Amino acid sequence: MGSIFVPPSAFPPYLPPGGQVGGDGTATDPIGGPTVGQVVDELKDQLGGLRGKQQSDVKTDPIVQAREMDCSQLPDETACNQCLLRKGVIGPPMTPRYVTHKNLVNYDYQLHVANLKSAPLLFTYLVADQADPERSFFSVDNLFDHLNRNGFSRTIAEWHFNACEFDGFWPSECRVVEAKGNYDAFLLPNNRLKADWMADTVFGEMGAQMARQKAAIAMAQPQAKLTWYFMQPRSMQVAIRIGGVDAALCRVLPMPGASS
Repeated sequence: MGSIFVPPSAFPPYLPPGGQVGGDGTATDPIGGPTVGQVVDELKDQLGGLRGKQQSDVKTDPIVQAREMDCSQLPDETACNQCLLRKGVIGPPMTPRYVTHKNLVNYDYQLHVANLKSAPLLFTYLVADQADPERSFFSVDNLFDHLNRNGFSRTIAEWHFNACEFDGFWPSECRVVEAKGNYDAFLLPNNRLKADWMADTVFGEMGAQMARQKAAIAMAQPQAKLTWYFMQPRSMQVAIRIGGVDAALCRVLPMPGASS
């Protein structure tokens, strides 16, 4: 089965303050972006067409398939066709994402990293609306939503490959990427953790996550690459020291405009 490419027009910017949303939770303003329900419904419609033409090649997956990525849009078409990572899908995460005003910088950073070299793909926020049956799986800051987003919440688009999630995919480099934002918030000035439980729950989980991702892309090697980007160097050092993440796969990439 070919890779999944959802065109940028399918994921316009998330609904900003003042954007229009209908009473049923459907975004009515063009700049508002689609709801998660709309995205899934559209992909299901497109999947119906694929089933009619490629019945033997279509599987029933948690994330429905859309259409093949056109490698001719990339400078190196041959390299793109040889990259098995392109057989993934862009869509809402299968596990909850807690997008609130307090951690918004982390998700802004995630989208910054994901979109650095993602063309022709585009990763954006998605609107999780009241009409979406999956809304209950998204934990949000209700007060922030009520005051700033007309009661509607956000989730985020990610790359799914081999039953594993990645923050982004760069087709031209056959590279999946992971972004780690303001994790310095868990650290004291001397780089010690603010609480002991953070060793396993926060930084220890990073090591487990990287192990899952490395295992997931093993089938796509040697072309496939994985890189983790950290917004802050102190966080990266602690993730390597305590979390056991592979230092060779880590890079520091500050958020543009952010104070170091």
